[in-house]
Amino acid sequence: MVISSDLCGLGKSEKIKKAIKDANKIYFHFLLGGILTKNVIFKKLDNLLKEIKKNNYNSKDIAIHLDLTESEETSILNEFFFSFLITKFYLNNESIIYIPNDIDIYIEIPNCFENYSSKFGILNIFKKENITLENMPPFNYSKEMIDIFNRMLGINSNEGIKEFVEKYFKKIGIEKYTYHQINIFIKLFISQYSKFKGKLIFKSNDVDVTEKCIEDFSKSTKYFTNGGFARLLTGTDNNDENKDYIDKLSEIYDNDLKGMEFPDPLIFIIKEKMIYDKLYIPTKDSNKSKDTRKYENSKDYLKRIKEILNLPNNVEKDEEKDGKMLKSLLSIIEEKNNNYVITIDNFKKMVLLIYRIKVNVPVILMGETGCGKTALITKLNQILNNGETNVEIINIHPGITDEKLCEIIDQKNELAQK
Repeated sequence: MVISSDLCGLGKSEKIKKAIKDANKIYFHFLLGGILTKNVIFKKLDNLLKEIKKNNYNSKDIAIHLDLTESEETSILNEFFFSFLITKFYLNNESIIYIPNDIDIYIEIPNCFENYSSKFGILNIFKKENITLENMPPFNYSKEMIDIFNRMLGINSNEGIKEFVEKYFKKIGIEKYTYHQINIFIKLFISQYSKFKGKLIFKSNDVDVTEKCIEDFSKSTKYFTNGGFARLLTGTDNNDENKDYIDKLSEIYDNDLKGMEFPDPLIFIIKEKMIYDKLYIPTKDSNKSKDTRKYENSKDYLKRIKEILNLPNNVEKDEEKDGKMLKSLLSIIEEKNNNYVITIDNFKKMVLLIYRIKVNVPVILMGETGCGKTALITKLNQILNNGETNVEIINIHPGITDEKLCEIIDQKNELAQK
């Protein structure tokens, strides 16, 4: 079975996982793409089959999700597809791997700048299903996820979660959306609310404001769920078919946060205090809003960061708590770099990074050499860790292959565990 889609983020992986689950098969993920050699493929395939054998799985109970990504290694991949899908053995030098005939294989076609199916014609001989915005697969969240929604909101089904997401997407004006947007919204929601022990109830002057709280939160997620990339995926502002994805993305996405305004607040849930905090990021017209606090120096910004993260550190004074010396937030940002000052610009970036860190969403920072990317990440990391720095820096250059990068990451993980 070959699964493709009109756009990225329409749920190809979700559809495959559900199909494998419904067939009562054991799921194995096999990612393949990028810079490849026969040795790399042989090693990955050998490791996969050894894992199956080690667990004494019967091959007829196995399903492999062949997750393809873009690659320039056309001839190597064509040879692999023929061997893996047709002949059922893969040869490298004098070594050979046999693939059991009764293993189910689901192939996920990537959305890339080239027509993948025409590039690898062998894939066209298999049954194919294409996903569009109109026929995205149904929600398929885990029992653990449904239990969280049930505890918080009394929602006890995938259909209920779907209705919840659709309700709030409609409130913030998102009519067309992908799984990419849905998952980010749910990750943000769960990260903020999941540790509440019971049903969500927020009160103000004895009035239940839970609905207002969630609605405010949903508005704040639009900075992450309806940005330029999401608009590109869903076809908004995307009418010129003669332009490639990069040209279209550059037109509809302004990645300069200096001019970015936040008419709606970012919402931060402070679980320990069972409250939610609205953060209005100052703009040129800040004085027009009575809800916008005035920020004049690093101390003011650090007060807000302390509040929204409920940090134990004092803003201005070092102090001892429970036998541990907590550094002041001011001393942390001045340490090792006396010239570091928090401004509106890097405060915006810190807050938006915090939102993403909470949900484990990858972030790409772009800018000229020396503009402060590393300093920003390092200082935020130190603020979150009482002045300690545990940022892992890996320098990437054209000579580093995918395989070498994985080795570097594995080595750093081993050192961290020691």
